[in-house]
Amino acid sequence: MNYFKQDVLNPLPGKFAEMEIKEGGTLEIRSLIKKIDTTYGTTILLGLLDPDMTYQYLKILSPYAKRFGLKVYCMPTSEAIKAFSKTDEFPGMPIFYTTSYIVDKITPASMYINRQYKKLMGSAPADIVYKGFESLYFFAHLMKKYGVPFNEKIGDNSYTFLTPYKIVTVKEKGVARFYENKFLYIIRYEDGIMNYE
Repeated sequence: MNYFKQDVLNPLPGKFAEMEIKEGGTLEIRSLIKKIDTTYGTTILLGLLDPDMTYQYLKILSPYAKRFGLKVYCMPTSEAIKAFSKTDEFPGMPIFYTTSYIVDKITPASMYINRQYKKLMGSAPADIVYKGFESLYFFAHLMKKYGVPFNEKIGDNSYTFLTPYKIVTVKEKGVARFYENKFLYIIRYEDGIMNYE
């Protein structure tokens, strides 16, 4: 929500309304409609981690999508919802979520992995093969270049293979706790068609 509230590139004055749904509760569409400003398109941030519950809420919102110009941003766990690729499931309602990983199977790097895997294993690789290869390639090259530990140089993304990395240290109370890839793609499904940026 803060990304939307603090967006300096947004020329329109932001109007935000929050609606909390208690665990086990349901989306009260009448209450939601009262909060919608019909002079603008409406963006809904659906902060649910459970993909099944997200799907149920999206089905409740779907009949109102065109009327209110709904766009819905979901949590990354929504990638488990297979219905997004159906053309008639959520007509006219763009649905977004973020992911740090996409396998674009027509890039030279992914075609190389595909070719080599088929040669060695006799079948097409699953997405986890691409991720595993990429992670090993990335970290092995950092180790080769900097030795161990290479923590201070983990931001060097000259060895990314498929996915752009933007690895940063995540701190809690000033203490480094873990590293996280902050590079994200935004996935957009509309009428069953997936695009990303």
